[in-house]
Amino acid sequence: MPAAEDIQAANAASPQRLIFQGLRADLHIHSVLSPCAEREMTPGNIVSMAILLELDLIAVTDHQSCGNCAAV
Repeated sequence: MPAAEDIQAANAASPQRLIFQGLRADLHIHSVLSPCAEREMTPGNIVSMAILLELDLIAVTDHQSCGNCAAV
């Protein structure tokens, strides 16, 4: 498990990707249904990138829609 200083440094470097006692998380992801997201942010691509980044927890935070939540 990373030391507390390492966790704080990682969280400061990438505020959207957090480390909670060894869990890696990105709690602010927009899918293609959000107007601010890229077309490549499909549910499959989101999950694939989370796996590549070794994330343990993700949250889809689309604007005015929850249509892709079940797919992710």
